[in-house]
Amino acid sequence: MSLRPALDALQRGDAVAATRLLRHRLAHVPGDAEAWITLAAPLVAAGRAGPALGLAERALAVDPASALLRNNAIALADAAGEKRRLLIHLGRALERNDDDNLCHLHVATAVALGELSI
Repeated sequence: MSLRPALDALQRGDAVAATRLLRHRLAHVPGDAEAWITLAAPLVAAGRAGPALGLAERALAVDPASALLRNNAIALADAAGEKRRLLIHLGRALERNDDDNLCHLHVATAVALGELSI
């Protein structure tokens, strides 16, 4: 089963069908990082960044080298107001030397707000 039907459902605005299709896929392919992060999309759309962050972290557990997944986790931690988790993901991105503008923007913001010292 590909992700296409779930992506199509999301595009149509049918979060219920998309979630059902993604959960079915993950029941059969639990190591699909793309499915985990896609499952977060309906939660983000509903303003539920906290639970979406948990799914982004599941995706990262499957593919910890992915800068894209790390960026999603950074953005979701920020949106959820999860400062500790945001700093953890920023630190991991810096450890991995992700050459990524989003990571650098978040670090600069955290330093400017006094939440992080370098």
